[in-house]
Amino acid sequence: GNGNYRFAQGGWSRIHWATHLTTSSLRLFRIDESSTTVYYVDKTVALWSDQTMSAPGPDGRDWAGYGAANAWILGGYANGSELGFLWASAPIGSRTQPFTRIARFRYTDRALISEHDIWNASYAYIYPAACTNARGDVAVVTAVGGGSLYPHTSAFLIDSYVGWPGPGITTYPMSSGNSGPATNRWGDYFTVMRHPRSTNTFLASGMAQVGGTANANSEP
Repeated sequence: GNGNYRFAQGGWSRIHWATHLTTSSLRLFRIDESSTTVYYVDKTVALWSDQTMSAPGPDGRDWAGYGAANAWILGGYANGSELGFLWASAPIGSRTQPFTRIARFRYTDRALISEHDIWNASYAYIYPAACTNARGDVAVVTAVGGGSLYPHTSAFLIDSYVGWPGPGITTYPMSSGNSGPATNRWGDYFTVMRHPRSTNTFLASGMAQVGGTANANSEP
């Protein structure tokens, strides 16, 4: 395969994972719990860009410039009805800042359900992570920053109250920062997982840079 695989968190009766083939296609893999055979299918998705990203914050520090790794599939989830994979794209078309793309597929036959972008014209959304809870709700965290915003963490939840919207997605900040990092690297500790005891809830992590540019100033 092409490497840079991302597994869908949430389990159920199959293991799913994916990788990019091109900037307009994914390869989806699956294996049943009781099987040793891996199946895969290639799916066309809307065009995105794997060019170098840039989103300097108020101090001019570019936390989004970590090369091709930014475009890897970093988020994946599965529930009983669908699976989804998330990755970042450099600006393309009307998306003037780096943004996160979500591609959703039907669980049974992996037909494409829809695609959604997490984006804003003034700042970037990249480094996504996602998981489902026991009810099948989806939680997502991303890094957000650039322009007038220092890099920090935002989140959103798709559940029985808030479904997948057509025109856009509203995110809610988990943190705030006042600095960019010393180097063009960010997003290493963004994750979402199902709470091991309260399985209808989530644990999520992100970070912000507070009080300086050093690693010691990276607050989870």
